[in-house]
Amino acid sequence: MEDKYLNGVQAVPVEGGQDLRQIGNRYAHGVGAASVCQIPGGAENLASDMDWADVVAMGPGAGQYGTAFSCLEQVIREGEKPLVLDADGLNLLAGHPKWRESLAGQGKAGRKIVLTPHVGELGRLVGKTVAECKQDLPAIGKGLAAELHAVVVAKDARTFICGENRGICVNLSGNSGMATAGSGDVLAGVIAGLLAQGMDAFRAAAVGAYIHGRAGDAAAAIKGEHGCMAGDIVEHIGEGGCR
Repeated sequence: MEDKYLNGVQAVPVEGGQDLRQIGNRYAHGVGAASVCQIPGGAENLASDMDWADVVAMGPGAGQYGTAFSCLEQVIREGEKPLVLDADGLNLLAGHPKWRESLAGQGKAGRKIVLTPHVGELGRLVGKTVAECKQDLPAIGKGLAAELHAVVVAKDARTFICGENRGICVNLSGNSGMATAGSGDVLAGVIAGLLAQGMDAFRAAAVGAYIHGRAGDAAAAIKGEHGCMAGDIVEHIGEGGCR
């Protein structure tokens, strides 16, 4: 795929080991990046990178040990920039109550924080089973948003955008073909790109979910729902199907 500014993000430094950098290269265009800067040193360079960046996105492909652990700890401890947590970033957060307390304090102080859990990740964050989360997904998402003073994008067959002291927004775009590996990574990147352009967290999450779903619908119209992959969703972000 050729380089293009899909979502307003011009460069995405990727922290971590080689595996994470490969994932960054694979999905960079999915989050609207024109280039990926492979930065050696992992957490050692993170402070300067956070100072440079407009937004921090953490989780997809990160793993839960080593560099991922130290990077997320530093992002929470030192970060002030808008933050999107997805995938392993959420799994790490679920296992560390002190991080949650710190993040909640930052959210209360005004840091823009967006969490994008599917029902399994949400269950780990709130100590409930997947079945329990499915029974009342909007309310559980809303509760977590209130606890962390954040926006929670609770993902299942429908996606609910939950914010503290806000109504719940349900996204009606998208289709079952988007339940494919990497699709959630693309969503996290779209939201990060909108935050980088200055949107407030709730609006970035709601608009990002809608754009992501419309791109998936456009991809399914060509490939069929059973044939969609994350890269197909990427190809339709910013094109006519999302306007």
